[in-house]
Amino acid sequence: MAFQDTFSNINDESLILYKIKTHTKRKLPKINKQSSTQTKLKYYRRLNDIDQSELAEQLNVSREVVMAIENKAKSYYDVETINKIVEILDIKGKFGKSNTYLTFLMNDPIKQIKDFREKNNLSMNQLAKLLNVSYATIKRWENGTSTISNENYKRFRSLTL
Repeated sequence: MAFQDTFSNINDESLILYKIKTHTKRKLPKINKQSSTQTKLKYYRRLNDIDQSELAEQLNVSREVVMAIENKAKSYYDVETINKIVEILDIKGKFGKSNTYLTFLMNDPIKQIKDFREKNNLSMNQLAKLLNVSYATIKRWENGTSTISNENYKRFRSLTL
């Protein structure tokens, strides 16, 4: 009864939006420096008390996309989706060195690839040969129409070390 009384006393002219969650905090997976990207994303999503459906809605994707990101070892992550997740969950800088691929994707991979190629005086063809990919692949990476896969990133990273 007290709950109803409180709401009946609110001025009709005031617009107050309440979001009442009836669930308790979801069980957090344990994470450490070696935890997978999937586990870390799930951890931070749950820490923010957001379920997969809510995150999917905010990302404008299906829940299945969020499930796949959190539960499957992926060789490729969509840069735009990952950056939106990082922004929504406010987790920039939380991945450290444990996932260099994800960190790479969150920090303008197009610029990093171009800068590396230019710094080392490499043509697109030369970089393509070093990475065992086609010229067209390098061009798509640098134009932002395609994203480097985790496997290709590892080869790229070995050149930068």
